[in-house]
Amino acid sequence: KGQYEAAITVFKEVLRKNPDHRDSWYELGYCYDCSDQLRDALDSYDRYLSLMPFNANAWYNRGIVLNRLGWFRRAVESYDTALALQEDFASVWYNRGNSCANLKWLEEAVVCYRRTLEMEPDDEMAWHNLGNAYEEMERYDDAISAFSEALNLEPDHYESLYGRGCVYDAMDKLDNALEDYSAAIALAPDLGE
Repeated sequence: KGQYEAAITVFKEVLRKNPDHRDSWYELGYCYDCSDQLRDALDSYDRYLSLMPFNANAWYNRGIVLNRLGWFRRAVESYDTALALQEDFASVWYNRGNSCANLKWLEEAVVCYRRTLEMEPDDEMAWHNLGNAYEEMERYDDAISAFSEALNLEPDHYESLYGRGCVYDAMDKLDNALEDYSAAIALAPDLGE
């Protein structure tokens, strides 16, 4: 029900009585994450993983928290552990790609987004972020293809229209850029960018 503080109180009481109640550590980590208490979330996941080190979901959730803290290298390490336990975990590949992109490891980010798309070819955000990575690498034709694929899946995705417009702009294809910018503005008129 989204009552994270109440849940935290209950889980802490369970752990006061049984400090090794592993499911409580896991759920406590989730509740802390959802209530933006990120250091406590990380501590809870670490405690859970000390009891249950082979849970790919816990390593994934830990990576999400690390990413939110801005600790991208540590997030990648956590995602790598999750992938060692479950290689076909599309969400891990996607979020690992985001951490790699934040580190400017663009080639590695592209690999991650491609792996995501092998498992979930209709993931418009993976296509969008792939387009962003290609744009930063100045691989403009690839960026246009990725943004276009995102738009085929979600025609009203104004972020992909804007991204593709930026690529057209960089390629000096100003008519195409103006068309995409105008479409993005029509969908999101209040965004200054």
